[in-house]
Amino acid sequence: MIETESPTTTRWVAIHGVSVARALSTFGTVVTIWALIFRERAEGPIAVSAMFIAAALPYILFGPWVGWLADRFSTRHLVPVVAIAQGALTLAFIVDVPFWAVLGLIFAYNVIAAIENPAWQALVPGLAKPADLSRVYGLSLGYTSAAQVAAPVAAGILVGATGYVWPFVIDSFTFALLAVAPFLLRVNRLGHKTKPEHRESTLVGYRHLWGDPLLRSVTVLLCAFILALGAVNTGEVFLVMDVLGANETTYGFIAAVWAVGNLVGSALLGIRAIS
Repeated sequence: MIETESPTTTRWVAIHGVSVARALSTFGTVVTIWALIFRERAEGPIAVSAMFIAAALPYILFGPWVGWLADRFSTRHLVPVVAIAQGALTLAFIVDVPFWAVLGLIFAYNVIAAIENPAWQALVPGLAKPADLSRVYGLSLGYTSAAQVAAPVAAGILVGATGYVWPFVIDSFTFALLAVAPFLLRVNRLGHKTKPEHRESTLVGYRHLWGDPLLRSVTVLLCAFILALGAVNTGEVFLVMDVLGANETTYGFIAAVWAVGNLVGSALLGIRAIS
């Protein structure tokens, strides 16, 4: 592993730019997923559940490998490639294909999204001095949270106003912007090869996770929570849109209100824990 010195000053303009780029990536991904859910919900609850699973699995299955890619290749090599690939897959959603093909495209789309996030995250330690890292990560979280709140609203408005083509076209344009962002921001993290003595199997982390009783218990509980949340999300789509008769725009606002409530609740719990 290559040792690098910590910067003595924080490049705040670059930090804001990288944070916005990460938030834009999250925004485009969430808008695409919700536009697909609105379009494919006629397939039924099981199909919508399968879409949520296909979107989440890449982050679980390929976590160690995407981290290796972020280390192995430079930002200016990795981010443009994955952004262009994600933009191309976004346009592919416009084509009317069987539902099993939609699931495959969702899975592939999120495999690429899982690569992009650590590539941006790896930039941060090289742009900020250690004393500012907590503030920088909080700033990045704020941008990403705002993107997660705005994305369902944008998806609902776009689908309600333009149908199921323009949301994907607009999203693909955001990924085109991401492809050139490292050059516009003048940021780059060089890739490196892991030395043989530091090389470990990607399965080592999973073995450690499952071997520790506390981590194993937390993992099992977290998986149960995610499964329950997926069931709630699936039921919510059909409750709001089919039973209560809301359109895509209204559902987008409801999803945003839920996200805002989640953020406020987390903030209040954090304040209480500190006090």
